[in-house]
Amino acid sequence: MLPTFMPVATQAAIKGLTPQQMEALGVTLILNNTYHLNLRPGIKILQEAGGAHKFQGWNNNLLTPEESISIQHAIGADIIMQLDDVVPSLETGPRVPEAMQRSVRWLDRCITQHEKAGRQTTQNLFAIVQGGLDPVLRDQCLNEMIDRKDRVAGYAIGGLSGGEGKEIFWRIIKQCADKLPLDRPRYAMGIGFAEGLKAIPSAITQHNLTFQAQIMGRTRDAILNGTFPAYLRTFFSKYFSTSRYPEWCVEALRSVGVDLLEDNPNAKMVSGTGAKWEYSDAS
Repeated sequence: MLPTFMPVATQAAIKGLTPQQMEALGVTLILNNTYHLNLRPGIKILQEAGGAHKFQGWNNNLLTPEESISIQHAIGADIIMQLDDVVPSLETGPRVPEAMQRSVRWLDRCITQHEKAGRQTTQNLFAIVQGGLDPVLRDQCLNEMIDRKDRVAGYAIGGLSGGEGKEIFWRIIKQCADKLPLDRPRYAMGIGFAEGLKAIPSAITQHNLTFQAQIMGRTRDAILNGTFPAYLRTFFSKYFSTSRYPEWCVEALRSVGVDLLEDNPNAKMVSGTGAKWEYSDAS
């Protein structure tokens, strides 16, 4: 059920927790790293073990977001990612459209290989939207990848969380989310802070960093119960106990019809990211 939380098990292990403990937390999807699994323990050992699920004693879903489709087939992940050409999010100039166009071409090659292997019903291929911080390039990439909707199971929004300002960050996320098909999962790569999760609620169904299991679980409950706007206001008032909300959070939520300042005369907008490194009990 979406939105969902995906903890990272880079080398097929969640440090400090057993698979049984992960299941007890309500986690149903974990993320492996194809590149690292290919190096160690290696594809031969994974194949002899019966795939990454059996290798790590995990009976639920896996996601491996790198390298080739053939390696991901050998791993046996439920969700596999296309190979994309990634540039730093602050990159400008001709390298950005070049990477976007190459990512589209590589998606076609990934789709072809995936379909030749006959894995469409057993492994779900996700496209990755690129285009840097340029809305025009993002639109071009979105159009190309939406044209391939019937051949992919979902979409990831890549190329962000690399030092760009939050104002442009949330606008790019929203641009992509508004255009991507509603009947496909949408995965925002690299979002970690609670305010980032809450400030783009209309956009994303999958996340992959810790401190998100409880946050996204309660977010999902609020959506199902029809109390999502009120839940957001309560969360932010607790999370930012001084009622000084980052401007980008306020504007991002206003874009989807939720005003954090409504019925809160003490609330103020402030500049800055609002990032809080410590964990919070406001989830």
